[in-house]
Amino acid sequence: MASGKVHALIGIMIFFMFALVLFMFASDLGLTENIFESTLITATGLFALVFSVLGSILPDIDHRRSNIYKQTRNFLCVLIAIALFSAALMHTDDLATAAVAAVAGFVITFVAITLFKPRHRGFTHTIRAAIIYSLVAVTIYYFSFEKIAEYSGTTPDESVMVLLSTMIFLVSFTAYFSHNAVDMEFKL
Repeated sequence: MASGKVHALIGIMIFFMFALVLFMFASDLGLTENIFESTLITATGLFALVFSVLGSILPDIDHRRSNIYKQTRNFLCVLIAIALFSAALMHTDDLATAAVAAVAGFVITFVAITLFKPRHRGFTHTIRAAIIYSLVAVTIYYFSFEKIAEYSGTTPDESVMVLLSTMIFLVSFTAYFSHNAVDMEFKL
């Protein structure tokens, strides 16, 4: 069983393989003469790096001692507390009531996540989870693509968007699935 650092390192290696393929085909796609000046390629690379590293460590979100579990739990607790604090302030001017709502939300979220966590190496270590993760990643990229292209001042045709989205799907799936391969845990 590998550590989170090993999984993240493998995710970075998968990103570099993706970047190499992207680098080789960028000029063939008509994106740019100089790949290093292409905002679209740079943004796609950043998306790939984030999805690759995140995908390589995300399966351990069901392990209490993993950093991804702790960070996600803490982030969700703080997010819920801020949301409840904001919602309470919208309905009342009493700061104490809003603070109580925020603390209650934080504690309830913390307890719920701690008590109702899925078993380790359950669903998050399956191919279905890898596919779901990859579909979420490609959806985020797909809906960001238009803004990225608009910002970069390019208007690539739809085949470029489909190809880059497919590459994001593949790098996300490969990184997520690499976690299972390194841990020697293969489940459908």
